[in-house]
Amino acid sequence: MNNRAARAATIALFATAVGCAVPTSLSAQDVACDLGDREVRGLDFQGNRALDDSDLRVRVSTTPSDLRYRLLRFGTRRCLSGAQLARDVVGLRRYYRDRGFYQVQVDTSVQALGGNAINVTFRIEEGAPTIVRSYDVTGLDGLADSADIMRGLRLRVGERWDLGLYQADQDSIVAQLRNSGYFRASVVPSFDRVDSTVSATAAIRVIPGRQARFGESVIVVDTLDDRGQQISDEIVRRVMNIRTGQLYSDRAVVDAQRNLFQLGTYRYLEVVTDTALTTDTLVVLSVRLTEDYMRQLD
Repeated sequence: MNNRAARAATIALFATAVGCAVPTSLSAQDVACDLGDREVRGLDFQGNRALDDSDLRVRVSTTPSDLRYRLLRFGTRRCLSGAQLARDVVGLRRYYRDRGFYQVQVDTSVQALGGNAINVTFRIEEGAPTIVRSYDVTGLDGLADSADIMRGLRLRVGERWDLGLYQADQDSIVAQLRNSGYFRASVVPSFDRVDSTVSATAAIRVIPGRQARFGESVIVVDTLDDRGQQISDEIVRRVMNIRTGQLYSDRAVVDAQRNLFQLGTYRYLEVVTDTALTTDTLVVLSVRLTEDYMRQLD
């Protein structure tokens, strides 16, 4: 890999790591403190048993000042805005309900600590959890991967309802089928909740479609102005390692992109499905490459 490609890869990985490390609720928070604003020195949760404090902290925008600031007046000072607590209460209720606690109640208390400093407490009454009474997954009959798919389901009968696990099961089913050639795989979810019995029933109807295979990829190479194509289409196909007639797989497409990127010879590369040439049983990839200098002195 040349120096330019290496620097680009390093920057991309750093940006991805930073983006994944910052919770959405905190990155969106306005931490600026104006004159007279109440500074948050402490944040507590009371009454939560099923969900721990660390899980709930990333679901609210109310955040204490850095410990460094509280001790040394060096670091980030965070204050409480007018509607912030109300938004956090709504967010916590929604999060708890998605985790199966539809009877949850959330309240707040603000304790003055002297000056403009405060401690914020969220008081939670979780209520009874909703239990999954039945969970039916249909449409997998006759598929070779059906047993593995069923073993991998995370939502369980007899356990607490969890919308996140239910959605994860749907994503997992589609991902496994697409990696087994079912390019058009999809699911139809349905669930119902009965408040009187604090129970839920869930179902997923799987529509696998027909197995598809890779057709011959369409390769378009943008070359440098002063020279022709440096790497032939034949070598590009060999590096991609996708054979015509091979069962379709999302994983194979990702591997092909990575293999091309690791060459370090392209300023830009894109591997996508050519929708004009792709059918239910044939997937044609469109490969767009912009060549870089093969030898470069920085």
